[in-house]
Amino acid sequence: MQRIKFYGELPEMEFLAGDTLDTFVIETDTEELTGADMYLILTTRQNPNEAVVRKKCTLTGENTFEVQLTSTETNGLNEGWYFLLFCLEYESGYDFKKLQGNVYVHSSVRRSQE
Repeated sequence: MQRIKFYGELPEMEFLAGDTLDTFVIETDTEELTGADMYLILTTRQNPNEAVVRKKCTLTGENTFEVQLTSTETNGLNEGWYFLLFCLEYESGYDFKKLQGNVYVHSSVRRSQE
């Protein structure tokens, strides 16, 4: 029996802890976005049920969202594999998780907290 995936897969990514990443641009084919918010969610592989980073995306077009992880948000990440997920959440309680990928975070010199 052929497996059917109800979500899209992002290519594997990697970045350095404490880095500011390029802006993610997510276009959805969902026409009705009233009462909906898109979130970028980052979880560890060891505990995929708890978000390490959860950031609301900005609606920038009719059906396009953008979000950027900054050095402040990536600074506290430990080296290792994470799951990156984009979730469209409606006020009604319905969630649509349609895009997922694997991210490796490398240790790096981090800005000191002064």
